[in-house]
Amino acid sequence: MSQLRLKLSVFPFSDNGTSSTVRCSSLNNSTVSTCNQSLQKSIGKIRERITNGKVEISPSAYDTAWVAMVPAREYSGCFPQCLDWIFENQNPDGSWGMDPGHPSLVKHSLSCTLACLLALRKWNVAHQQLHKGLEFIRANSWAASDKDQISPIGFNIIFPMMITYANEMDLTLPFDQHLLDSIFQSPYSQIISSILKSLAVPTVYPLEIYTRLCLVDTIQELGIDRYLQYEIDIILDETYRLWKRKEEEIFTDITCCAVAFRLLRIKGFEVSSDELAPYAEQDHVNLETTGVSTVLELYRASHISIHEEETTLDAINDWTSKFLKQQLRSETIFDKKLQKKVEYELKNFHGILGRVGNRRSLDLYDVDNYQIMKTAYRCPTIYNQDFLVFARQDFNHCQALHQKEFQQLERWYKDCGLDRLNYGRNVLHVAHFIASTVIGDPQLVDARMSYAKHVVLVTRIDDFFDHHGSREESHKILELVKEWKEKPAVDYGSQEVEILFSAVYRTVNELAEKASVEQGRCVKHHLINLWVQILTSFVRELDTWCDDAAMTLDEYLSFAWVSIGCRICILTSIHFMGIRLSDDMILGEECTNLCIHVSTVNRLLNDLQSFQKEKEEKKLNAVSILNEARDKDEEMVVSEIGKLVEYNRRKLLRMVYQRGSVLPRRCKDLFSETCKIGYYLYSSGSGDEFTSPQQMTEDMRLMIHTPLKLPPS
Repeated sequence: MSQLRLKLSVFPFSDNGTSSTVRCSSLNNSTVSTCNQSLQKSIGKIRERITNGKVEISPSAYDTAWVAMVPAREYSGCFPQCLDWIFENQNPDGSWGMDPGHPSLVKHSLSCTLACLLALRKWNVAHQQLHKGLEFIRANSWAASDKDQISPIGFNIIFPMMITYANEMDLTLPFDQHLLDSIFQSPYSQIISSILKSLAVPTVYPLEIYTRLCLVDTIQELGIDRYLQYEIDIILDETYRLWKRKEEEIFTDITCCAVAFRLLRIKGFEVSSDELAPYAEQDHVNLETTGVSTVLELYRASHISIHEEETTLDAINDWTSKFLKQQLRSETIFDKKLQKKVEYELKNFHGILGRVGNRRSLDLYDVDNYQIMKTAYRCPTIYNQDFLVFARQDFNHCQALHQKEFQQLERWYKDCGLDRLNYGRNVLHVAHFIASTVIGDPQLVDARMSYAKHVVLVTRIDDFFDHHGSREESHKILELVKEWKEKPAVDYGSQEVEILFSAVYRTVNELAEKASVEQGRCVKHHLINLWVQILTSFVRELDTWCDDAAMTLDEYLSFAWVSIGCRICILTSIHFMGIRLSDDMILGEECTNLCIHVSTVNRLLNDLQSFQKEKEEKKLNAVSILNEARDKDEEMVVSEIGKLVEYNRRKLLRMVYQRGSVLPRRCKDLFSETCKIGYYLYSSGSGDEFTSPQQMTEDMRLMIHTPLKLPPS
């Protein structure tokens, strides 16, 4: 196999980096005590693969053949290495090319085979091999016009041109000739000398920057980036240096530019979307030579908008989404895994949850993955057995941990008496699933459990306020939390009030005790205050609804952003992220604004999903409030609120990605992940995933209950 060295002298990889080391410390009373030996062995192989600097691209019979036809100055004939490769690599069926007999790659085989036949004919050698190749073309000529075959880029131009060239060489081909005006230009005309250090020619010259970026992207999508953060940081730091230097390799390749922009911006580097302006209009992109995967990368980049006005990204999003949807409708994406990826990205982009996305990537990851340009090729640097083994082992390891955590959550639920409530939604499974996707690091058990418990408590109390408790009982719960005495012997008024308050009381005390160890100080006052604030917002909603009081959208949002529950889930869990946080950090302007933006997005997404139902119940909802105030039809109101959602999403991401902020990035990521939850739950065409899970049921099964099959050792 051809291997070209990837120049990584500027990347001082070292095993001494703190994040390079697999952390195997104990997890809460040894829930998971150590990473197993196979994980250690696999991560070692992966780190070696990254640091050895090799980019592997599978050889291309097609391009090797064209180089073989170029007369070499220092020889009386051709480049002998290329011709020798053709002699030695004809497939048993008479073809040349990757995966002979693959049912979807017959056009690829035809291109490769015809190119090799032209080379043999040019130098008048290997007559028996030439005859065998012609027999292959005779048997498979049907594929040239078969629309169900995966077509190499430019096939409709290049293949008729090769037929014309064959006629000029008196090489009779066993099918009708179709003349087309085109001029074939090999991408290797300027790099032949360097490539001939290998025995064969790859279909693309290995792009060093692009390969490194794909490596980072793949590692992140597989969910193993926490083990390789040191290596990832070095690659992205160097890529940013090249971006600022206007490195030609980045800006002359659409895919490389799109991937670099997305990864660098998410990492917090200042990269302008103006660099993507050449691709803002579909007419400016040559779709004859641009595959679906490239358009998909432009589409993914278009979503990383963080400024209020990013017209370039908006324009790219508009045309790429339409193009990809059209490709799905016309069923022209023959790579089924790519088709599934396009479907998933179009449906879920803002709502692709970390661990759920990891599971889907693992299902689609294929060590035999190939890309189609002029011909098919593989890149083992990115698709290989080491990644597959380690990522699946790690996923199963995390899955086993999540199953044990759910058992702990069930015990807490029963001990709090919440199982005795005979009303409302039992969201134990949903809460556990959400927490496991938002906080994926297996070490952060306490953070995950805190998040899940608060989802359960907020939902139970919200249902009580909305449907099952009296106004007096609801006020009583708030009063008890405000007083917060050592569990008093008082008349709670009802069993439900006692259960709900006692559950809050017990949970806050337990978490406060653990947090005091983590933070080195008492944070109970802060946790209690979070409950006072959310219960106050519940009471205000209830009073406004009961009194049928008029309200503006701003007045509604002034407390409704709190009642959605994002703030209390995040700001309790954030104490268990392994980072010590001061009161100034938690109560400061940055943290407050992050809470407001993520909560507003989730509140408004919830309202957009539920406004018809809540309209019938005459309950508070942003759509109904704005509809009455502006006297507009619902469609216009929905559009206006959608813009408000997008405004807050962009503000949130800008704060999360921004460097040099008060809160550490690891903490800020919890806000952006919670934002994804809102899109996941409330943007689905199937309805409210929180109350009536449909897609979540399948995702939950795959992420929590169904282990991945490990490949043979």
